[in-house]
Amino acid sequence: MPLPPQRRLSSRLYLTILGCVPFSSLLLKWSRKLRHRLFPYKEVVEKGKYTVRTGTCNQCGDCCKNLFLTYGKQVIQSVEDFNALQALHPDEYRFFEPQYETETGVVFKCHNLGEDNLCMDYEARPIFCRSYPNEAGILMGAKLPKDCSFTFTPLVPFEAVLEKANATR
Repeated sequence: MPLPPQRRLSSRLYLTILGCVPFSSLLLKWSRKLRHRLFPYKEVVEKGKYTVRTGTCNQCGDCCKNLFLTYGKQVIQSVEDFNALQALHPDEYRFFEPQYETETGVVFKCHNLGEDNLCMDYEARPIFCRSYPNEAGILMGAKLPKDCSFTFTPLVPFEAVLEKANATR
């Protein structure tokens, strides 16, 4: 599906500006702001998707203080498992340090969380942090921190699922 003329022009302008200006970290930050103004984030309903995420980060830092990490479709269960994963994937797990074990799994804290509740290495943060919070975690039973401003809304209300299940009996 082709882009509308205004969107096509914005896209060309964005790519032209990036192609003409020498690369720098300041340019990278500026280009992200420009990209988000030209192409605002929109949730797209996809096959296999069950919820819509709404909200923005309010930078409370709670998601970096008490979190469960996953590997595949399971929560990391022990510190030994984490150490093995850290050896296999040092770039993805270098930010996290185990705090304590629970029945659900190991609770972690990110050691790059600053006093101001901002990431001290934001540009190099792992995929886990870039996609937080995500639907997969919510579907596996993860809970959002109390002060988090993100919400997940089911695409199909529970009542509709229940009605459909009752109708097939």
